[in-house]
Amino acid sequence: MCLCRAEKVKAETISVIVPAYRVGHFLTRSVNSILCQTYPAIEIWIVDDGSDEGTGEIADVLARADSRVHVLHQRNKRGYLARLMGLRRIHSSWFGFVDADDFIESTMYERLYTFAVQNKLEIVQCDSCHGVYMEPELFLTREQVFKEYVWPRLFCGQGAVFVWDKLYKNTYDFSRFAEMSVLMFDDMILNLYLFEKVTRLGLLHEGLYHYLPNAQSSVRNYKRQNMVDFLSVIRFRREMVMRYGVMSSEMMWNMWIIRNTRNLILSAMRAPLAMGENRIQNIRDLYRICSSQLIGRYVGNKDIWESYWIIRLAWSFPRSMCLFFAFICFIRNCFSNVQKRLSYMPCKVKEDL
Repeated sequence: MCLCRAEKVKAETISVIVPAYRVGHFLTRSVNSILCQTYPAIEIWIVDDGSDEGTGEIADVLARADSRVHVLHQRNKRGYLARLMGLRRIHSSWFGFVDADDFIESTMYERLYTFAVQNKLEIVQCDSCHGVYMEPELFLTREQVFKEYVWPRLFCGQGAVFVWDKLYKNTYDFSRFAEMSVLMFDDMILNLYLFEKVTRLGLLHEGLYHYLPNAQSSVRNYKRQNMVDFLSVIRFRREMVMRYGVMSSEMMWNMWIIRNTRNLILSAMRAPLAMGENRIQNIRDLYRICSSQLIGRYVGNKDIWESYWIIRLAWSFPRSMCLFFAFICFIRNCFSNVQKRLSYMPCKVKEDL
């Protein structure tokens, strides 16, 4: 269903925020797909996050060519703060996000806006173009939104939750959003804020967003900072679950942490390294941080955690690597047990005497 002419005259402005960092060769395609929307009242805010290869200059050219395009420049503060900077500049009734290396169908925002207005929704979500068509879903109470969407997806991690496939009604005070310099999990941080008071949510299962994996994306290249981001997000999730008014489940926390720790380990072993990074040193650092800060603080049973880690790695790596890793863990545990036995030896000898 398209907007009629009368509706077009009254159309509310939709602001689309495009965070951009070293994506100059994709940016024009992404912006053009937004400018070509059938929805009439669109504005674009490109946030150049301190790019050093020409992305900022390309954004400026696009802004000079079309008055609907605005550009914000900042030093590199990473993905979450780039999006937050854009949010704090908009004054529109609705907003959405598009990643600079993706593009969208020409009818995306018209379909989302129409579906939202017809059903009086605060947030509406579409599918990526690789999805399978299903009937739309509506969650029309705060309890239903929380139990059927927020809790399983945002807290338990049962399915990824992004910001780029949604249209949000602008009812937020963005000055209340914490300033966290993180790149990983930035979608989840924003959505934990944006879903906090939502009472009406709709899922429009139409493939309208073209998500394109980018091998050069910073989230696909392992950096030691990724682990720091992970620890920050764990703390943030624990704070947010209390704001939602529910008690956390230790099993839920443990499985989410284990799953994402595994993903970090896989990334450290497989992903291209940043300049100056050493793969062996990264893996050692990861194991040290996991053992000292994650297992003891958030995951109760260390033996179970290590067994799970080894088993899951066996599905993704050659057997020789897994056996080597298991052997290292085995030797370390044996050495630890020997130390414990030796520490009890004097008492044993004394008793025998």
